[in-house]
Amino acid sequence: MRVTVGGSSESVPGEISAETSDTGSADARSHWPDVLGVLWVVAAACVALIPALLHGSYLGSYDILSQYGLTSHPGVVIHNAAVADQSDEVIPWITLAWTQVHHGHLPLWNGYEALGMPLAFNFGSGVFSLPALVSYLAPVRDVYLVQIIVSFVVGGTGAYFFGRVLRLHPVACAFAGTTWVLSGPFFGYLGLPDTAVMSWIGWQFAAVVLILRGTRRFWSITLLAASLAFSILAGNPQIEVVILLPLVLFVAVVLLYRAPALRGSGPIRRPILDLVIAGIVGGALTAPLLLPGLQLVGASIRRSSAAVTANPIDQVLGTIFQRFWGQPLAGSFINPQGFYPEQWVWVGAIALVLAIVAVGIRWRRPEVAGLAVAAVVATAASCNQPVLSLLSKLPLIGSTLWSRSLIPLAFCLAMLAGIGLDAVLRSSERQRAVRWALGAFTVVAVVLGLVWIFGRGNLPGYAARIRSESFVWPVVSTAVGLAAFGTLAFMRGRSTGRRGGLIGSRWLALGVAVSLLVCQTVFLIVDDAPLPSSTSTPFQSTPGTTAVQRAVGSSLVGLGNNRKGYGGDGIGFAPNSNIAYGVHQFAEYDPIAPLIWFTNWPKTNGTSPGFPFVYYFTPGIKSATVARRYGISYVLEPLGAPGPSGAVFDRRVGNEDLYRIPGAATATLVPASSSGGWPAIDAGGAEVPVTWSSPSKVQLTTNASSARVLRLRVADLPGWHATIDGHPLTLSPYLSMMFQAHIPPGRHVIELTYWPTRFTEGLVIAVLAAMGLLIAGAVVWRRSLAVRNASDIPPDDGDPERSASCGVVGPHSSPSDLNGGDEQQDATPCSERACR
Repeated sequence: MRVTVGGSSESVPGEISAETSDTGSADARSHWPDVLGVLWVVAAACVALIPALLHGSYLGSYDILSQYGLTSHPGVVIHNAAVADQSDEVIPWITLAWTQVHHGHLPLWNGYEALGMPLAFNFGSGVFSLPALVSYLAPVRDVYLVQIIVSFVVGGTGAYFFGRVLRLHPVACAFAGTTWVLSGPFFGYLGLPDTAVMSWIGWQFAAVVLILRGTRRFWSITLLAASLAFSILAGNPQIEVVILLPLVLFVAVVLLYRAPALRGSGPIRRPILDLVIAGIVGGALTAPLLLPGLQLVGASIRRSSAAVTANPIDQVLGTIFQRFWGQPLAGSFINPQGFYPEQWVWVGAIALVLAIVAVGIRWRRPEVAGLAVAAVVATAASCNQPVLSLLSKLPLIGSTLWSRSLIPLAFCLAMLAGIGLDAVLRSSERQRAVRWALGAFTVVAVVLGLVWIFGRGNLPGYAARIRSESFVWPVVSTAVGLAAFGTLAFMRGRSTGRRGGLIGSRWLALGVAVSLLVCQTVFLIVDDAPLPSSTSTPFQSTPGTTAVQRAVGSSLVGLGNNRKGYGGDGIGFAPNSNIAYGVHQFAEYDPIAPLIWFTNWPKTNGTSPGFPFVYYFTPGIKSATVARRYGISYVLEPLGAPGPSGAVFDRRVGNEDLYRIPGAATATLVPASSSGGWPAIDAGGAEVPVTWSSPSKVQLTTNASSARVLRLRVADLPGWHATIDGHPLTLSPYLSMMFQAHIPPGRHVIELTYWPTRFTEGLVIAVLAAMGLLIAGAVVWRRSLAVRNASDIPPDDGDPERSASCGVVGPHSSPSDLNGGDEQQDATPCSERACR
């Protein structure tokens, strides 16, 4: 393909010109560079997983469970201490969702946490995300791995597509995509909902650029709406909020370049309108998750969480260092300044230098300036406490973990690096790019030297060794960069004025670009590969877990008041990991746990509710009376510790003692008060058998000669609806956590179903939004078809490039409005582009 860059024209290696290719095969051959580029990105990400998969076919932090309670194993070393959420949140939740889906149920309710908790709406399980939807087609043993691979594919192709939208060379797109999916944030959070959310950032930026250009308006709006929707459905939407801040600033900068005061031109109102429409449609498509989820979050412990402090500014060194502060790995050390994942930002020295090249050469281009501003703001949001404090005061989104703005920082640097590498491949910019690169690599070399001399600190022997080893790849990358660009400068100087010099320089530049891509990929794979944990025996059974499974069956198990360890994990199961063992445990680790549970428990029961600042609800059960209030039939205590008062010793299970609670039941029928009010909290009653006909539907039958009060130990959360003999039954709170209801005398069939009203409302909104998109798409297609049938002139679908080359003047067809005046242009004849 012949392109125009900065007023000069050249054929770029790796792109085949339709004008010179064989008839009938030009299109096929022109796609090969992109096919190879995408395969490189995805393959590089998958290769980084191979060392872990060779150790064990199940990815996940299962080894962490070996340190706690019934699942403890002596002699097990924790491989990665920073990804505990994999084994005690994500994997149990997605496995439970897979099981429910394969039994024909919507995965709405999780009956294994405490008194039960929402599964689909906890903003962590991502049961409706694209990775989850794909994983439902796989065997249950492969669910987690499939979701990780899908995130790789989405993230890699998104960054690559964004690069192509910016009209970058395929090698530059491959560099950007590889850097992004193997960067610190993407790979460090691998397997958590955070990665599934951030994987859509490339698609969102690409869609925004297309909308700003006015390219195929309907499809661009649809792409942005769909990518926003899938990102939110992936779980942990606060990561999407973190991404939206730099995305909005990116848009603002691009539009600012069109301001007449800056001698710019082009539409402003219409792109803003299109962006708003895309945002509304994207939100509407996620309404089934957002409406009930936000209802839960509004009353949850998450809303009361303490604000996170900013990362120290010197952690920006993490862009080139992967292990300067150590790693959360066995034999390493963790930065004492904060939680390690907040420092996962590395993209490598080569990427950082190429990003500097991009800004130095192409800062006049709106997209480059927008990415640069977004990167600066992301850095400030993460590392500047006044900025973080200001953001924390924003309505609705103030409680977002803004310190994780290092996520969009890594993405912006990756894309700027791709733009910088693209400049190296363009003859009109190559000379300046080489000068900038040599200067930036020299500065990086000086910084590395200064840090080595003055910044290593006084660490213990093992920590000093790890810090010293962290210099290896930055030094190697810097040396490779200096050698590559030095060679390019030397050979370009020798070829000046010689016949064939331009061609030689062009292919040499391509060789340098490929060499940098290879070095960058190897660096990231080598440094990332040690991070994932794996095993061949997930959720390994122990004598203790087996004994508890046999003893308690489907009964609810509590933790005794003598519990120990972080979050009460010293006994029983780590909260949520009990799901994998099929045991119902009165404990949970869930950020949407109701705040009232933590505030009322000490008042009602006189013991600690757990650790609210990290979402652990692990209350101690001190007596049989307390246990009966919540339907807890068994209580675990450390070996030899006294059991709850009134409890009966049942048996020893592993290294713990199991106590039975007489009279405990999920549902009881209590005599009604003569005054018509509620009976006493601890009023005795008859047990009522309970049947769960599905994970979110419970049935029971009462039969009494006089009025009674039914007390049902199911979490009192929005979404439950009750009927008695087919008629609505009013439910009231019991101890602010459970249900109770007045039941008339006689025999009655009572049914409770979990199906939030807001879920129904959200489904209606989502269906209407989807139908609106389908109708709009049909209208666009019919209009396009009608125009095409009426004339040989291709329809003006809002693409300014097509309109300009076909002689049609569009409302914003000025090239300077689209790319700063020196972006490459597609010189393919209009008649050929019309057939694409």
